[in-house]
Amino acid sequence: MTERVLRYDHAVVPQERSWDCAPASTQVVLNTRGIYLDEDAIVAEINARLSPAQYVDVNGTDYVGLLEKILDPRLPDAKYTSVYLSSDPANAAQKATLWTNIVRSIDAGYGVVMNWDSPPNNPPRAIKGSTSPVGYGSHEIFHYVACMGYDDNYDGNRGRAVWIADPGFKPFGYWITFDQCATLIPPKGYCFADQPLASTPVPTPLDPVRVLSEVMGDAVTLDRYRALLPAVSQCLAECECTTVARIAMWAAQTGEESGGLRWMEEIASGSEYEGRKDLGNIYAGDGIRFKGRGPIQVTGRLNYTMLSKWAHARGLVPDDFFFVTTPTALSSDQYGFMGVTWYWMTQRPMNAAADAGDIETASIYVNGRNPQTGRANGIEDRIARYNRALAMGDRLLALLEGDDMFTDDDRMLLRQISEVRRPSLSPFRWPGEGPVNTCAGFAWSADGNVHIGLVETLAVKYGDPQHVAMLIAVASCAQYPLKYPDRQSDALLAARILRKVDEDAHTAGEAYLKAWFDAEQAHQGT
Repeated sequence: MTERVLRYDHAVVPQERSWDCAPASTQVVLNTRGIYLDEDAIVAEINARLSPAQYVDVNGTDYVGLLEKILDPRLPDAKYTSVYLSSDPANAAQKATLWTNIVRSIDAGYGVVMNWDSPPNNPPRAIKGSTSPVGYGSHEIFHYVACMGYDDNYDGNRGRAVWIADPGFKPFGYWITFDQCATLIPPKGYCFADQPLASTPVPTPLDPVRVLSEVMGDAVTLDRYRALLPAVSQCLAECECTTVARIAMWAAQTGEESGGLRWMEEIASGSEYEGRKDLGNIYAGDGIRFKGRGPIQVTGRLNYTMLSKWAHARGLVPDDFFFVTTPTALSSDQYGFMGVTWYWMTQRPMNAAADAGDIETASIYVNGRNPQTGRANGIEDRIARYNRALAMGDRLLALLEGDDMFTDDDRMLLRQISEVRRPSLSPFRWPGEGPVNTCAGFAWSADGNVHIGLVETLAVKYGDPQHVAMLIAVASCAQYPLKYPDRQSDALLAARILRKVDEDAHTAGEAYLKAWFDAEQAHQGT
C-alpha cells in the first residue's frame, strides 16, 4: 500500500488574483521541482499565445493544454500531456486511465494540473482528517488545482485518495477521494507528466530527522533537529499523538509558537504580561520572569506553578516550585517539551480538537483570539503548518520512532540485505531457478537447515541427552495437533530421527526432559 505526497512550498499555493488559479496551480507544480516562476510571468506567457479577447485576466485560462507550453520548456523530461474528459460523467476506462496517470506522474516527482467544474451539489469534501475548502457549493465553480499526491489505501479497504493543492479556497490543501476528483474534472481536462509506470518501489526507510525538519519548515539545521528529535518523539508519545491527525495538529501548534522549534523562549521581553492577574503575575517583574518558554510557550506565574506541581508529582523535577524558582529551565531542551506535554494533556482537550480536524479551536486553546478579527492568533501560519503536515501523511509516524542513527549508506546496505531478492548459490538449486530469497532470508534459512544436521549428529552419533530431549519434545507435538498445528511436520521429522537413537541415549534424553520440565514448574511456582 502506498501514500505519496510531493514536497512543495505551501506558501506559494494561494493565487494572487481571482482569475489566476491556472498560473498558481502551475506555479505549485514547478515549485516541487525547485523552480520558482512568478504568477505574472506565467500569465504573460499564456497571454502571448492568445488574442486580447482571450487574455487570462479577462476570462481565466480557457483550457489546460495552454499550461503544457509553460511546463514543457522548463521540465522537458517530464513530457507533460493533456487529457480531456468530454463525457460527463467519466466512464470506467477514463477513470482507470486518470488514476494511472496520477500515479505515474506523482511517482516520477511531477504534479498534475487539473481543471475542475464543481457544481453546487458537488463541492470538494475533505477526508483523512483534512479540512474541506470553504467557498464551494453556492454556485458552479470552474477552477484549476494541482494534484500533488495520492494514497491507494486511505481507508484500509483499498480506498483511493488524492492530495489537492487548491490555490483559490482555504485551507489551500486537503485530501479528497479519487472517485470525487474524477467527477470534478469532466467536461474539462488535466495535464500530467507522461512517465513510465514505475514498478513496485522498494520502500526506503524514512529519516525521522528529515521528517521533523520538513514538518517544521526547515527552520534550523538538521543537526539541531537531530538533537531535538528524542525529546520530540517522547513528547508525541506522552501527548498520545500517535495518528497523522494528532501529529499534524501538534506540529502546527508547536511549530507556530516556536518558529519551527527555532525558539525555546519568547523573543519579546515579556513586559506586556506585567500585572496580568489571569496569568498569576501578581508581583513586580513577573511578566518578564515568566515570559513564554518551551515549544508551546508556557506563560505566566500561574502556569509555571501548575506545571511545577504536575512535574514534581511525576518525579520529573525536584520540588513543587521548580519552574517558579528556575524559570529559564523551561527554555532548555531537557525541560521545554515537558511544558508541551503538560499543556496538551491537562489544560485543554487538544487531542479532541485534533481528531475533529478543528485547527481554529485548537489554535484558540493555545494562544487565544485576536480581538480585532475574533480569530485565533497566528491562525494563517497555523493553518499553513497544519496543511503541510497533513500532506506528509504517514511519513509523520516516523517521528514516533526517533532517530535510528543510520546513515544513507547504512540504509542502502540494509535494503540490500533485507529487501533485495537474490538467487541461491547451492549446487543443487533447481535448473532455471531465479531469485528466491534475500540475504537476510538466506541466513535465516541456513539457521533452520544447519540446525537439523547439528541436532541429528549430536543425538544419534554422540547420544547427547539435551539434543535427544529436544527431539522427544518436538515429536510429542504430534499428540496435540490443535495446540501445535504448525509443528506437525516437524514432529514427524523428529520421530524419524529418534528411531536412529539407541535405547540408552533415549532413556538419558527422557530423564533430561523430565528434569527440565520439573525445573520449569518449580520456577513458575515461585
